Amino acid sequence: MHNRRLTNAMSNSRILVALLAVAIATGSAMAAPTKAEAKQHAKLARVWIDFARWCKLGGFRDDAKLALQRAKQADHAAKDLERLSTEVDALTETKEPTPALQKRRDKAHADAAKVHDKLAKAGKEPRHELHTLIAAGLDPSKARWKRMAAKAKKGVTLIRHPDHPMVGYVSLPKGWTPKKKWPVLVAVDGAGSGFRGRANNFTKTRGSRGFIVLTPCSLSNTNALNAKKYPYYGQELLDKHNADRFPFDHDGLEKLLALIEERLAGSGKFAITGFSGGGFLCYGMTARHPDRVLFAAPACANFAGMGFADADKVKDTQPPIRIMTGAKDPHRTWTHGKVNGVPGIEPQTDHAVKALTELGFTDLTRTMLPGVGHSALAKQVWEWADKLVR
Repeated sequence: MHNRRLTNAMSNSRILVALLAVAIATGSAMAAPTKAEAKQHAKLARVWIDFARWCKLGGFRDDAKLALQRAKQADHAAKDLERLSTEVDALTETKEPTPALQKRRDKAHADAAKVHDKLAKAGKEPRHELHTLIAAGLDPSKARWKRMAAKAKKGVTLIRHPDHPMVGYVSLPKGWTPKKKWPVLVAVDGAGSGFRGRANNFTKTRGSRGFIVLTPCSLSNTNALNAKKYPYYGQELLDKHNADRFPFDHDGLEKLLALIEERLAGSGKFAITGFSGGGFLCYGMTARHPDRVLFAAPACANFAGMGFADADKVKDTQPPIRIMTGAKDPHRTWTHGKVNGVPGIEPQTDHAVKALTELGFTDLTRTMLPGVGHSALAKQVWEWADKLVR
């Protein structure tokens, strides 16, 4: 069990290094770091250089290399960085992790997390949110998560599980308390990838309903994966998952839901809606996890069978599914209205109904809303939730 913790820490470190790189790159793209930020970057580099030096002396090459990566991301011109990097590169092998290493690593993580907290206060969106994520990943203390929960009660904030790079925007309902369990509504955005906007949309229309809102920053919902839409990932990660996006989305969403259950009193059950390209993940999660889905509400949603190949037939428990489309949707018959192009929302919905029926879903309704265009239908989703969840 202890060895597994040491191994997992190495995997988590690589994700955090990538997040730190994106945070620095995002800051560079937005504006040059302020003097206050530069001072904190220098402190951060010193934390990792000191840890790397200790690891080098102990023969823990892999930890030393990771620490130096972090130091370089924080301040590429830091004193002793180049010399120490050369000395670590000269090590031919690495020692197995030990309790002493874990203790020293925990201290370095806690010290670095404090610096990231200060950077979070000094920076601007999305840079400050990334530093908040990194701090929580390095040292997920109760106090730090209490602060994140306070932000999520006022609006939306980013969260990320330490074992997966997907991030998501979360908002807690009025009256939220960790003393009871709360269902989650997952609202997946479409091709525009306006994840914060989608989370805000469902948060503002939620009213007094007792749902946690989660919008995952997914990949399957859009066309070309552009780093400008995903400042928290970076182009390298986007390129890696471009050819097969659903596994990233599925596994990442599972991790986010587990994190909400663990840290924010989520019930373990979730409802899900997906707008336009967000329908891919909405349908796929419903097919794969019918026993955990409270209800599904695809809204003007695309369907291509993502996730259905690995879905089992429905057995004892299944959610109600209400598919809603718009009578004035410009993508109703053909995508972008281009005749003989890609079939639009209605023919794709035909395929969705057929595929769901073949899996054994029976509580399935399909509604075309008059006067409605291509819309996420937040108001209608919540109104339907009122009839299902008491």
